[in-house]
Amino acid sequence: MSEVVKVELRRRGPTPPVFAALASAAVTLFLGLIRIGRSFGYDEGFTYFFFISGGSPRKALTTQIIFNNHPMFSAIQSVGWKLGFVGETTQRLGPALCGAAAVGITVWFVARYFGVIAGVGAGVILGLNPVFLEQFRQLRGYALATVAVLAAGAALWRSWSDLRHRWLVIQGACMVVAVTTHAYSAVTILMLAVATLALGKVRRAHLIAWASSAVVALLIMSPVLDDMRTNAGLRGNRYSPDFPKNLVRGLTGWETYPVIIVSAAVVAGLVVIARRSTTHLYAVIASSGVLVIAVLAMWQIVQPFDLYLRFFMSVIPLVAALAAIGIAQLPRPAQLVAVVAIAVLLAPGARDIIDAQPTMRDGAALINTARDAGYEVCGRNAEPFLVYSAPMRLITGIDDFEGCQVYASVLSMNSVQRESATATFGDSIKLGGGVEIWASTEVLAEMSG
Repeated sequence: MSEVVKVELRRRGPTPPVFAALASAAVTLFLGLIRIGRSFGYDEGFTYFFFISGGSPRKALTTQIIFNNHPMFSAIQSVGWKLGFVGETTQRLGPALCGAAAVGITVWFVARYFGVIAGVGAGVILGLNPVFLEQFRQLRGYALATVAVLAAGAALWRSWSDLRHRWLVIQGACMVVAVTTHAYSAVTILMLAVATLALGKVRRAHLIAWASSAVVALLIMSPVLDDMRTNAGLRGNRYSPDFPKNLVRGLTGWETYPVIIVSAAVVAGLVVIARRSTTHLYAVIASSGVLVIAVLAMWQIVQPFDLYLRFFMSVIPLVAALAAIGIAQLPRPAQLVAVVAIAVLLAPGARDIIDAQPTMRDGAALINTARDAGYEVCGRNAEPFLVYSAPMRLITGIDDFEGCQVYASVLSMNSVQRESATATFGDSIKLGGGVEIWASTEVLAEMSG
C-alpha cells in the first residue's frame, strides 16, 4: 500500500473532536441507562398514562392536562408504544439517547475550536449538571427539546458559510420539534437567532426559514392552546422570589463549589471572547439579554404557578460551552485538573439522582392489595397510580373522605390536608417521593403483609 493511500485512510478516520464526542455521548448514555427500569415518577406516570399509552399520536398532539404533556415528544413516544416499546425501560430509551446526543454535539463543537480537553469539560459540565441529568433520565420531553435546539444551532452555524438550503430546512425542522415539545425552547432558539443577527450572518433565507418554522409550530400547537389557557387559569399565579438565583445555580451545577468554579469559567470564557472579537462579545451579550428579558417577564409579570428550572434546560449547553472556552485558556495540565475537579464536585449530586427510586409502583402494589382485600381506595393527585393500578375515586376537597378506607396521597400535603387525613385515618406509610398511603393501623398492617 502506497504512502499516499495510507495518509488518505488516516484522514478518513475519526478526528479527535469526533472521537471525544462519541466517547462522551457513550458515557452519558450509560448514565441514562442505570436503573432504567425503575418505577415511573409522578410526571412520568401522568405523561405515560394519559398521552403515550394507547399509541395515539393524534391524542398526544391535541390534549393538554396540567401542562404534563410535551406534545411532540409524547407523539413520538406513542408511536414507539404502538411498535412495542411499552413500559419504563423501553420508553426511557428515547430521552436517554437524546441526552447522549446533546452532550455529543456540545463536546464536538467545543473540541473542534478549543481543544479536546475543553470539549470533554463541556460534556462533563452538561452531562453531570443535576437539572440535565435528572431530566434526560426521565420519560419527559426536555432532552428531546434540548437536542433539537442544539441540532438547530449546529445547522444555523453551518448555514452561515454554506448557502445550501438543506441547512435552513434542518434548522427549521429542529426548531419545530423543539418548540412543539416544550414552548420554553423558543427562548434558546431566539437567543441563537439574535446572536446570528448580531454577527451579521442573517440572510433573507434565514428569516423565511424562521418565519415558516414558527407558523408550522403554531399550527401544530393550535389544538392545545385552549387547553393551555384553561390550565393556566385553573393553576393560577405564584410568585417565586428566589427563581433567578436558583436558575443561575441550576444552570451552573446547583451546589456551591460547582457553581463557583463553573461561573468563574464562564466569566473567563466571556473575557476570551471579548479579547478575540468585539462583535462576538456583542453577540453573546445580545443573546444573554434575550434570556434575561424572558426570565424577568415570567418572574415579575406573568408569574405562572408553574415556573421551574428545568424549563430552561436547553440553555445549559450554552453555559457549558462558555465555561469550556474559559477552561481552554489554562495550560493543558491545568485544563485537565479543572475538568477532573468539576467532575468530582458534580459526582455526589449525580449519584443522588441516579440512586433516587420513585415509589409509585410500590404504592400501587399496596393499593392493589387493599382493593383485593375489599377496602375502598381513594386518592389525591393519584392519576399516575393508574399506570400500575385500577382507577380510584379522586379526592378534590379537604375532607372528602366519605366511604374511603384507604387514602393514597401523591406529592406533598399542606398542614390542613395532613391534619384532616390524620383525623380521618389515623396512620400512614410514607414511601418517599411524595407517596403516602393512609389507613387505620390495622388496615396498614394487613396491607403490608
